Amino acid sequence: MLPYKILIPSLLAIPTLATIPSTLAKITTDIRALNQSLATFTGDDTSLTNVLGNSTALKNDINAGATEARASPPVAFKDALQLASATAQLAADTRSTITTLIATKTAFDKVGVTEIVVSMVKDLKSATGEFSGAVIEKLPLELAPVGEQLVGLIDGQFERGIGAFEGDACEAG
Repeated sequence: MLPYKILIPSLLAIPTLATIPSTLAKITTDIRALNQSLATFTGDDTSLTNVLGNSTALKNDINAGATEARASPPVAFKDALQLASATAQLAADTRSTITTLIATKTAFDKVGVTEIVVSMVKDLKSATGEFSGAVIEKLPLELAPVGEQLVGLIDGQFERGIGAFEGDACEAG
């Protein structure tokens, strides 16, 4: 009977493929919440707290996702195609969020938190790089370039946001 006491808990601890899609869903929900808090940013302490809180929740979920992805088994070809669809949606949501962020720049400048916002976006970009790298390592070799291309869309949006706040002329969508 002892082997079952050891085997069952260890099987429950094995990450499943469902981890990556559920993490992507959580990250998508988080980035939409961040977008909403950016859209309603008024410059007061409450709206700043909402932006920073949503950004922190997003970063924490991305970091947790990276840890989970690294511990996950390799992704099967058919499952990787489903991840591609979820990642494409996340790229669209990231684009929307960065567009909202850039539109809110004047309000951030006015209350003197531009440096904080740039740091926030850089942190999110870095965390996203860790997560995406961990996921891409789990993809079938022939699909890794597709994963890298999709992630490049997200990375490009972060670069656009950073550039807009640091004065580069890459504000176009």
